[in-house]
Amino acid sequence: MALTIAMTIAADVRADSKLGDLAVLAIVVAAALKARIILSRYLGLSCAPGALTAFTATVVVLLAAVAFSFLASAFLH
Repeated sequence: MALTIAMTIAADVRADSKLGDLAVLAIVVAAALKARIILSRYLGLSCAPGALTAFTATVVVLLAAVAFSFLASAFLH
């Protein structure tokens, strides 16, 4: 729950302005941590460390691609 609150604060959903670089990175880090916790605890992958690592790596790569697209679009405009 704390990570969800942290993501909401970082996103600053009340503001009309575009997210800054640090806010995007904070959201990505919080999302990665949240995904790791869900994979480990709720889906039981803590018993299979190899699968946990593979799924976590996949999530991190996808989040990095999304973050890169947001940050790159800010530089193009």
